[in-house]
Amino acid sequence: MSALDINYPAIDFRDPIHSTWSEELCRGLEQQFQSGQPAWSEAKITDDAIRYPEYPHLYKYRSLDPNHPERTEMLFKQKTAWAASLDTFNDPLEAAFVAGAGIFDTKVAVALNSAARSNWWGCVSFSSDPVCVQMWAHYAANHAGFCIQYRRADSFLLCSRNCQPMSYRYAVPSVEALDDSIHHVFWSKSDAWEYEREWRLMYPRANALLAPGLLVPSGVIFGLRTATRTRELLQEWAPSLRFGQIVTAPRPYQLQIHWETPDAE
Repeated sequence: MSALDINYPAIDFRDPIHSTWSEELCRGLEQQFQSGQPAWSEAKITDDAIRYPEYPHLYKYRSLDPNHPERTEMLFKQKTAWAASLDTFNDPLEAAFVAGAGIFDTKVAVALNSAARSNWWGCVSFSSDPVCVQMWAHYAANHAGFCIQYRRADSFLLCSRNCQPMSYRYAVPSVEALDDSIHHVFWSKSDAWEYEREWRLMYPRANALLAPGLLVPSGVIFGLRTATRTRELLQEWAPSLRFGQIVTAPRPYQLQIHWETPDAE
């Protein structure tokens, strides 16, 4: 089984307490992920083997918590990230769906809703746009934060079917059957959020860190207001990475990246 073919165990969505999730199963999957990462790093698959090759990089907007700088440091030192549950996101309509005509049992609908907020649906969010004015304002402390760049070919999870761009919709998606098709709800969201250009990585452990070594940063971009101390800490934690700076673009109300090295694109 290749790294890209790792599948989650089948889940019985009719079980409202979702008892099929267990620490043992999750740890087994994490071991598979970790064992696949070294082989992936050695192989360095070609760009044409990557799903959505037109998106070679993904980006994560962040800010530094001065009371807990170690939370940022571990992103670089341990190559991990926090996988949140969808019910902790800022949109209260996350994972909204309607039960299709073939689903009449209220208990089944409740179980499906529980599945969408279960421990199996850990979520790590990224964006494909590193120069979004709203994203810098909302998720990088009004430009006092930074943006981490990930080269997808360096992290096999980012190239797998478990990492996909969001489908922005006008209508709430419908679930028609008691099977894995419910997963499309994970990658569906109101079109009001389309400016985020969000991608999501599904991971079988919610409200916890990914297994170490699975997300490999390739660069860091500073905001217009990133403090000197924040810059120094990031450069200390990731001295081998490429660093860039957000600057204003010649076009009105636009941003662009100035990289320290010319080959950083």
